Amino acid sequence: ANLRADNRAGRTAEESAERIADLVRGRIYRIGRLQTGSDLDTTMRLRLGYLEAARDVNASACMDYVRTDRLDQRAAIGPDLMAQEQRFATALVEAGQLTQPQPSKASTASVPGELVEKVMKGTRLSNERVSAAMMNKGSDADQCAVTIALLRFTLGWKGPERTAILRTL
Repeated sequence: ANLRADNRAGRTAEESAERIADLVRGRIYRIGRLQTGSDLDTTMRLRLGYLEAARDVNASACMDYVRTDRLDQRAAIGPDLMAQEQRFATALVEAGQLTQPQPSKASTASVPGELVEKVMKGTRLSNERVSAAMMNKGSDADQCAVTIALLRFTLGWKGPERTAILRTL
């Protein structure tokens, strides 16, 4: 249906492929972040890869991805990330889960000081700038750096707030 609509709208095959990839990535994220265990981890590792690819374009592209789930066309998705994305999307399709997700409520989580310290060290940003970025304030560069660092450190962390934090990212 998306291909037919794009064709009628005069979009190229490349533009259609990008739009469909964004649709699938958005569904993977919105469905996967509600999962538990390895499916949640896979979802968030994919998200980390997309964020890093967008950041490599620039901080605005990174935060545009966070805000819209649309990855800048200039973002380079490497073959390993693409293969992981395809495997996970296939598993979700086979499980009948890659459907239109229900709207989700905004979620919040308390980030322990231990993680905040790791983010500060990893980003070399002050406590004030990290705190502002965690509240969606500050520059796109700070928000992108903090989001990536917090996601990376949370994936490697085993604290009780882990799942709640991951679901906010």
